[in-house]
Amino acid sequence: MKVKNSLIFIVFILFVPIFIFAQSSNVIIQTWLKAGPIAENMPVFHDDKNINNVKYKLSDLLMFDEFDISNWQPEANDPFTPDVDSNLKWREVISDSGKFVMESLSKTSPEVYYLVSYIKVRDFLKAEFFANSSQLFRVFIDGKQVIERKTTESEKTRNTKLTLLNGTHTVVVKMVKNPECKEKWTFSAEIKPDKETPQHTVYSDVNSRGCITVEHLLNRERSVGVKISPKGDEAVITVQKVKNKNGGSETWYEIRSLPDGKIKTVLRGVTGISGIKYSPDEKYISYLTGKNSKKSLLLYNRKTGVAKPLLQDIDNLSGYVWAPDSRKIYYSCTERAEKKEKDLIHLTKMEQRWPWYGTRDFIYAVYLKSGRKERLTAGSLSTELNDIDPSGQQLLFTRTVSDYSQRPYSYTEFFILHLDNLNIDSLFSDRWADSGKFMTDRVNLLLHGGPSSFNGKGINVPGNIIPNESDGQLYLYNIKTGDVKPLTKDFKPSVEQFFIKGKGSTVYLITTDKDFVHLYLLNIKTGKFKLLETGLDVIHSIDFAQNGRYAVYIGSGVSQPQVVFGLDLKSGKYKQIYDPAHKTFRNIEFGKSENWICTKKDGSVIDGRIYFPPDFDPGEKYPLIVYYYGGTVPVTRDFGGRYPKEVWAANGFVVYVPQPGGATGYGQEFSARHVNNWGKTVAGEIISCTEKFITEHNYIDKNRVGCIGASYGGFMTMLLVTKTDIFSAAVAHAGISSISSYWGEGYWGYSYSATATANSFPWNRKDIYIDQSPLFYADKVKTPILLLHGTDDTNVPPGESIQFFTALKLLGRDVEFIMIKGQNHHIMQYSKRKKWTKTIIAYFNWKLKGDKRMWKSMYPEK
Repeated sequence: MKVKNSLIFIVFILFVPIFIFAQSSNVIIQTWLKAGPIAENMPVFHDDKNINNVKYKLSDLLMFDEFDISNWQPEANDPFTPDVDSNLKWREVISDSGKFVMESLSKTSPEVYYLVSYIKVRDFLKAEFFANSSQLFRVFIDGKQVIERKTTESEKTRNTKLTLLNGTHTVVVKMVKNPECKEKWTFSAEIKPDKETPQHTVYSDVNSRGCITVEHLLNRERSVGVKISPKGDEAVITVQKVKNKNGGSETWYEIRSLPDGKIKTVLRGVTGISGIKYSPDEKYISYLTGKNSKKSLLLYNRKTGVAKPLLQDIDNLSGYVWAPDSRKIYYSCTERAEKKEKDLIHLTKMEQRWPWYGTRDFIYAVYLKSGRKERLTAGSLSTELNDIDPSGQQLLFTRTVSDYSQRPYSYTEFFILHLDNLNIDSLFSDRWADSGKFMTDRVNLLLHGGPSSFNGKGINVPGNIIPNESDGQLYLYNIKTGDVKPLTKDFKPSVEQFFIKGKGSTVYLITTDKDFVHLYLLNIKTGKFKLLETGLDVIHSIDFAQNGRYAVYIGSGVSQPQVVFGLDLKSGKYKQIYDPAHKTFRNIEFGKSENWICTKKDGSVIDGRIYFPPDFDPGEKYPLIVYYYGGTVPVTRDFGGRYPKEVWAANGFVVYVPQPGGATGYGQEFSARHVNNWGKTVAGEIISCTEKFITEHNYIDKNRVGCIGASYGGFMTMLLVTKTDIFSAAVAHAGISSISSYWGEGYWGYSYSATATANSFPWNRKDIYIDQSPLFYADKVKTPILLLHGTDDTNVPPGESIQFFTALKLLGRDVEFIMIKGQNHHIMQYSKRKKWTKTIIAYFNWKLKGDKRMWKSMYPEK
């Protein structure tokens, strides 16, 4: 029987594409992992009545949670727990009938057994779960109790209704023996799928391996921050994990030695900590505490182990940085204009619509020895601290000035503040430069901005082509002469961050490099770039030891959850320091992935990649999901995210991710294709590459192809379905249906359009604002479409989906519309994000697999 079960598991449970099957038969659970019997003692004074006049009973022993079983995933022969019996192991037991007999070692004392099995579900299951025992028992599925029997006098068989999604679900049974019950101690369990369930949808086994689910993605432990000591001998890693069903999270801090990654200290149970940093002299670890608007800055003395406040209950303390000599700290505070409620609001600026309009940030200093505070900036505009020069004598700061006379409708002023007398040097103002740092020679600044910074010195596109200002560039600026030298003009990756480490002319760059986020080393003297191998596809955050040879970074990749790595900057060798999600993903089977290049008719290429289901069989036919953004940035190779390709693939879909023209990371000519395009060429690229993908891959069912995008990608979805019928289903989250209404109403519509629709407006470019707006071609839509939108979206207002929905309903088209209450552009609230992510899967199951069960479960027909 065991061989037969294993074959069925291999053939059916690893998520092959769905076909129409007969109704699924009942599933008797024939294999369990068993641990026991475990002798249990009733607590002393259990015969005495408690404050509620009730004695402690066996049912109380049953209901008492000795262990946190929420993350149990044992395998056969794993030790149960050394606290109970170091020799007790999880033993696999098998019964063809599904009825199991529990051995007992005592006739007079209570005993406990634990059972574990795994329910494997493909796509979706609605069923009843039945459990039967002569003794007391509780049944948990995925950590949640679903059944209990608290007395031996009650009905032996208990049942509950189940709704389970694609994946592996852990069943834990706790049983307690009543010594007075003389019946043979037995247990059995059975799953009875509902009549709509296809055959082979559900099975059980004692192998915990399975596919990734939404819960894995959201509930895993994640590294969310890292800070390395100046010498590079240790790092503080901030770790976060969801701890309850409402999405409440726990954050803790691990200090690990480098380069071995061994734990030195773990700080848990402390809430409200942020902004952890090392002082340059390494005497202190500093951090912010507090909630709401008041924060304190504390210094933890690493020698004495004592933490003392340097700043206490400061209003709107927003950030801080250490001075190079560790004698003082510079910090920023936010001031808010008094708000008076008015029935009529007079708007004189577009920015007045922003809830945070009227806030201003200013720079202060606090001295460690005396605690004296000093205010350094004031005025009507925010001042943003960019850097402190290596001598500690000067600050570089910026101010942003609103100016509607030309795009991008503001400019940035750069200043040097002399700390000895608070005199300032006004360096320059620029519409496209945004930040800078001091070089170690104190003669030059390293500045970041778009290609058009400094009157276009960074532009590298032919003729009158307008560059994409999201394509990050670096410039060397001479403080004395004002001379500017572009450093990355011929460098195709887009510079996102830069770090000046130690003395000399070397700079480390975090770049968008095609669909990777890579680390490069730039030698400013020679102008040469060197790609540094990091072992990861995407770097999320990085910190460098200013006086050491190491860097520590958090990163991920395709089917590679976030990990923390260390890099020896001298040898170039990298090493994993910490894998916070190892326990979550140790038994997860990911499908393979590979790159696929689409060559267009003109010979140019569009990069792309493919995600396969875990048990992919090229001899089968699969539904395809095409996911794209199509805007200013590529869809990078990071793990998970809001649009988790790995999860879609685990649900039996092949996923294709093209990188159409206009994205940064491929050079300025490629990224400039985004400007004034709004899908003119991008739509054609997505359509032609999808058609070519289907033609060149025989495992794709051309009649089951879906597309999905969000924000600009949501706009692309809406636009695509007005231009082609190759898709059987489409999903648009926060899509733009009318470019002019987004331009005028979205908080950043006009400013984003300063790049995306440069020098083009509704009154002079109807070929864009009308001809490229899906709303005006709604009558061309034939593809079923799902519209998703947060009710509180201020980036792309929900009216963009509402008006498209209205048009399609009046036209009698196949359209579904889900609004997510209380959510903005991104769906962030835990419970709503789970439902939103599952809604997308349910829709594709319905439209691409012909399986509406999950959709009907979430959205019953009215």
